[in-house]
Amino acid sequence: MSSKKSIDVQNYRRLNVTNVVIQFLSRLQFFYFILIITNIFIITLKAQNWEIITAKFSPETDYMWYADAIFLDENNGFIFESSPGRIWKTNNNGNNWTLQHESQNVHFYDAFFLEQNIGWVAGSNGLYQTLDGGEIWTLKPFNKRIYSVHFFDRDHGIIGVEGGIFETLDSAKSWGSVNVNIDGAINITKIKFVDDNIGYAMGYLSDEFHILKTNDGGKNWSGKAMLPHFTGNAYHLSESGEVILAGYAGIILLNTNLEVLKILEIGLINDLFFVDNTNIWLVGNDGLVLRINNQLEILDNYSFGNDHLFSVSISNDTGIIFGLSTTGAPLLYKFDLITSVKQKEFQNINSNPIELSTYPNPFNSQSTISFVLDDVSEVNLKLYSITGELIRTIGKGTYQKGNTSLTFKAGNLTSGLYLFVLEIMPHSILQKQVALKKVLLIK
Repeated sequence: MSSKKSIDVQNYRRLNVTNVVIQFLSRLQFFYFILIITNIFIITLKAQNWEIITAKFSPETDYMWYADAIFLDENNGFIFESSPGRIWKTNNNGNNWTLQHESQNVHFYDAFFLEQNIGWVAGSNGLYQTLDGGEIWTLKPFNKRIYSVHFFDRDHGIIGVEGGIFETLDSAKSWGSVNVNIDGAINITKIKFVDDNIGYAMGYLSDEFHILKTNDGGKNWSGKAMLPHFTGNAYHLSESGEVILAGYAGIILLNTNLEVLKILEIGLINDLFFVDNTNIWLVGNDGLVLRINNQLEILDNYSFGNDHLFSVSISNDTGIIFGLSTTGAPLLYKFDLITSVKQKEFQNINSNPIELSTYPNPFNSQSTISFVLDDVSEVNLKLYSITGELIRTIGKGTYQKGNTSLTFKAGNLTSGLYLFVLEIMPHSILQKQVALKKVLLIK
């Protein structure tokens, strides 16, 4: 690691706990005391310990004409270099990179991973597929440039190309065009699905930029033209359903009918990472790093000189930003997210979407924390005091889909109210979910 930057980024995630009823049995006076609390907990994520990663490449390289990166977790990631088309992999947090594939006169544009070992890269001569974590990449030829790719499973995939959108049902052995309700052959540059049915696509038609939407898994698409200088590079859906679109001139907020709600012109944005409605990270040219909310309000703005930053990802409280310097040298920035909890009074509370249960509660020596995972997920369960002090990490790691239970032993903790904070990052959507649970320890 090389020099560290003294940067503090404040992230505020608001999470609701309502009508928490705790039955407290007093051993001295032998009566029940019922405490009803209605409040809000603000989890503050401080991005600290920023580092410029002194990455080593094998074979050595100090120049990339254009490249993008995708990180599957805090350790495993890929760089997709264009002209020549090269694929690099790291398994140690970006410190060391190994060249896995090289194709002369090929450009790479996009990548999608179904799981840790199964992924696809969109290229100028077809689709490249790996089934072994990148050790072998197999070309699936296509007669047009493929700009974007999404797969629902190993066989069923969607690609955005010069001239439209195509679908495969046999693992890219054959392709068929889908219905795009626009007059003319549109060049699709980005495709992303919210679930198996709802997806969005962006592209050019003449000098107009269009955004499209599908509600049936990509069979049929319709949309509308947007401002031409807002060509889309990345987008995501907020927790309340709005589309946040990032592009050449800044960001646009759209409703679910693709109507413009707000525009923020801030320069070229290359990528965004959605944590929640108050923690959306953007990176772009001229070293731009922003944190915004779902109303396009800038909460933090930080500069990394004149570097071009192409991707940002956050996993297990670790963030990584990839870019290129003005001389074309690859750059990687790493930061840690430090969590604390504050409590404030609040009204009009909504219920928490994640079911987190503890038994028994109140408890004396140990309690079992249970929750259900919809997918293979990175899980981080922590215990805080009621004033927001981190007590300990109870469980952290990769957990399988289904019912999960963790046992917490109180040890030498004193009697009182405590707060379990559960953070879940499903592998399939890369969007963090958080749940809170108050517990009462009686000794």
